[in-house]
Amino acid sequence: MHHDESISKICIIFGGALGDLVLLLPSLVSLREVYSSAQIAILGNPLWLEFLAERGYVDKTYSLEQMPVYLLFQSNLAQTHPFIEFLKDFDIILSWFGDRQGILERNLRSLATTPLVFVFPFKNHEQNTGHVSEFYLSTLRHLGITVAAPRFKILPAHSSSSSKGCSQMADYGLEPPRLCIHPGSGAKAKIWPLKNFIDVALEVTRRLAVQVSFVLGPAEEEYFQTLKESARIQSTAILRDLSVSGLATLLEHSRLYLGNDSGPTHLAACTGVCTVAIFGPTSVEKWAPRGPDVHIIRKETPCCPCNIDVMHQCTTRHCLAEITPEEVVEVLCSLMKSENR
Repeated sequence: MHHDESISKICIIFGGALGDLVLLLPSLVSLREVYSSAQIAILGNPLWLEFLAERGYVDKTYSLEQMPVYLLFQSNLAQTHPFIEFLKDFDIILSWFGDRQGILERNLRSLATTPLVFVFPFKNHEQNTGHVSEFYLSTLRHLGITVAAPRFKILPAHSSSSSKGCSQMADYGLEPPRLCIHPGSGAKAKIWPLKNFIDVALEVTRRLAVQVSFVLGPAEEEYFQTLKESARIQSTAILRDLSVSGLATLLEHSRLYLGNDSGPTHLAACTGVCTVAIFGPTSVEKWAPRGPDVHIIRKETPCCPCNIDVMHQCTTRHCLAEITPEEVVEVLCSLMKSENR
């Protein structure tokens, strides 16, 4: 892969959630390798911007919530607006952002200084038959970049400020968990019941006497009292309010991870921790976490995978209901015992 030093500034526009971002990471690595001397900036979700900067994927970050991106979707682009002047300063603009009507692309291409503009509407991966990460990598061919071996292991941290997850455990006198569980997902249709995760945690602890910690994000805050009161899980083993950087560091120091089809599960896979992912309605071929040690638990039900509309309307969830805590425990115990995890 050659290094192009003629490009000095690159702007990326990407609005996906954490799982989408993780599947984009191999493409960001390739961009960094090819444009090694360029300053790479990204306009994105504020929840994961810090993580990208700490891991060296980009040099500058800008929150989409604080930038007037709406201007790019107006019929008459205000060429003299400070935000538009900001964009004109880049040599390349790469957008993986929603653009159903093509207005974004048209406005980006109209910038007076004419940076190289490449727009790949976010939902275009739905037409791609392969894995979503392969869709992102395929778009780089428009820049002359071909990736032979994508990197699915996240880059090492540049600073110690991302270690909140481990320091939080140290405050309780605990070591990083051998088993880390995230029981949520951004889409409720993908969630295995919380009770099942609790049953798994209690049984694995009983069998192997290992430390288990639950990680809860803002979407799972409602789980806290259930875990603390009815599940006999000590509050010190429930980690909350971790940043993406803190979560990544915690997972890097864990031995085993269990979760649904979710952003944290994708992140876990690419930290290198042994990752067990419970899949229900979504396609493993398109959305499976990628990493060096990933294990998928799913049931081959006749209706699976289903499209997003059917997924949200389904009331039976056979694809998830048929996965039992007992079989998940067996997988975890087998993995824990192998290689002395």
